[in-house]
Amino acid sequence: SSSPNADMDPVDERFLLQMLERNDITVVSEGLVSTETLDPGLWKLEHMQHSLGGEYYHKFRRFDTTMDENGFEKCREVDSLLSMKIGNYIDYLNKRQDHLSEKLRDPRFTFIDHEGNENNIQDVGISALYMIDMDIIKSLPGLYSNFMESFKFRELLPGGLYCMMNKVTPTARPFMGPNMYVTPPASFTHFHQDGHGTVDSGHLCLNGYNEVVMLRRLTERHKKHALMILTGNLDRKNYFDGLYQVPHGDELGEKPAWPTKDKIEECRQMGYCPTVFILKPGQLVHINKGRLHAFRKMSTARLPDDDCHKELREQLIKERNIKGEQLCISIAWDWMFLGVTARGINREVLTVLEAAILNRKNGKISLAIPEMSLLQMAKYLPPPKEDELPTGMNDMVGFMNTDFKQETDRKISNTTEVCMGILPGLYHVVTEHINAMELAAREECRSYERGERVTVAQRPNTHENPSVCPVDPYGNNDFLCKMCNKELSNVYFHCDGCEKLLSKDFNICRQCHAEKNFMITVQMHPTNPKRHATLNHIGNFRYDRTSRCICKNGPACGFCGYCLGCSCRCHSWFTLHNRLFCREEEQALLHRVVDICVTMNSHHFEGREYFEPGFTKGRLDVASRKFDD
Repeated sequence: SSSPNADMDPVDERFLLQMLERNDITVVSEGLVSTETLDPGLWKLEHMQHSLGGEYYHKFRRFDTTMDENGFEKCREVDSLLSMKIGNYIDYLNKRQDHLSEKLRDPRFTFIDHEGNENNIQDVGISALYMIDMDIIKSLPGLYSNFMESFKFRELLPGGLYCMMNKVTPTARPFMGPNMYVTPPASFTHFHQDGHGTVDSGHLCLNGYNEVVMLRRLTERHKKHALMILTGNLDRKNYFDGLYQVPHGDELGEKPAWPTKDKIEECRQMGYCPTVFILKPGQLVHINKGRLHAFRKMSTARLPDDDCHKELREQLIKERNIKGEQLCISIAWDWMFLGVTARGINREVLTVLEAAILNRKNGKISLAIPEMSLLQMAKYLPPPKEDELPTGMNDMVGFMNTDFKQETDRKISNTTEVCMGILPGLYHVVTEHINAMELAAREECRSYERGERVTVAQRPNTHENPSVCPVDPYGNNDFLCKMCNKELSNVYFHCDGCEKLLSKDFNICRQCHAEKNFMITVQMHPTNPKRHATLNHIGNFRYDRTSRCICKNGPACGFCGYCLGCSCRCHSWFTLHNRLFCREEEQALLHRVVDICVTMNSHHFEGREYFEPGFTKGRLDVASRKFDD
């Protein structure tokens, strides 16, 4: 349909969503952007020049192309991000085009960064500058509005109908796009997994061509093995860490060469299901969470015979009569695909929970918020049918008695499928939270010994008066563990010392508290690193001195009674807080989902062993242990 708001046929929509659940194939869709409503004036570089020309942008990556001994182009990514005015970048693109068309002889280009430093590019034809991750919501609101108007399947965007974050308030969601990417050809993004394996992504090509290699979703061990194959490092030397480094980070060092045909074939024989294709203008590719993939912006240069895209490039250039280089423009976003069938939902939920555990072990921040999403999905499950509600309840709302088509008719998954899919993951999350609350309520947590005391807050943050409470439970600030960056969805531990002595938040997860990872020094003062309880988080004091201490850094703390300079225990004492739900409320969420599954006879579901809490716990326990190389 040419109408951007026209509903897809429910049968076709469910089929497409079931295809998105599969990770052994790659789904490329076409026609999801209405060309009738796209405003050309908003998408031209002149509009960007006019609106943002004088503003600095700080995420440009440089790629230099040289010729090897056989006459083939070789592109190398140069370390460090560049900063320049948007207007300067568009001047660079225009100069490159003029130089390559031989309208301009001088290939040099100079620009000034935001600190006033002069940067020189010796040859605009050799150096490709890649603008990455431009937030079009903030920077180009008119263009963003036009994109939203023209994109026909907004349910696949962050927070959309088929996103796990659909029930999470927007202020509590991490930013996931959409972002704009602009670059001349030849630049690339080597193998990586988006959000360190926790998010799906959509990549919409608007102009130019993207050469893509994508593998199926793999286990941690097989991902490492696949990277060793694709990067030619089977000897395990100079390992390319595409799992836990950002794709354009300097930590990755020299990027490996583009995969050859024999490496792709080796991956195919291993069952890694590699997909090799070219994404064309108007096409959208869905990248499932945890799938390794790489992008290369297609140029018209000749490729070596063993390059995995050689035949595809030559065929496309011939079919479309491509001459000269095409500027590559894409819109991309991350999201958390929920799935549509019970089995698919279960698989998506466990995948993201497992990836979040692995990220914590590897010291990486997970972009996704799976625990918060699960709790909110359970909270906002559809209410009972009208005939099950108390008599007269709907009579209090007049418009409820009028005839209208309910939005719930639009849903492809029914409540039972959703409950069956999320139950194992929800059971795992709620059980972990309940265990933490029960431990904190034990008598031994009333101890005044160092690192032992835990107080339980009287009420959840959501029960507080927002007019006077400084904590916003529906925001996304301060709800990451200070030690390991884990998501703090409902239960978290708040440092008493940082609260009482520093008036600052120091929140950690239940795992870091149980492992006593807080018993270290963490600088909280902006400039003073001194080991003093009134300046920084000092959880590793070793002495038990009170007043008139020989360290001369006192006095004694007014809360714990020990010397503030060498013995204070306040930074080893914590208060357990509930962000959203108290214990009874969280248990009620779980029981509600269980009741729906039992009522609808979901225990007869085929393959139900995969939906048992024991299976989920076993899989996530494996993920919580370090993997050997």
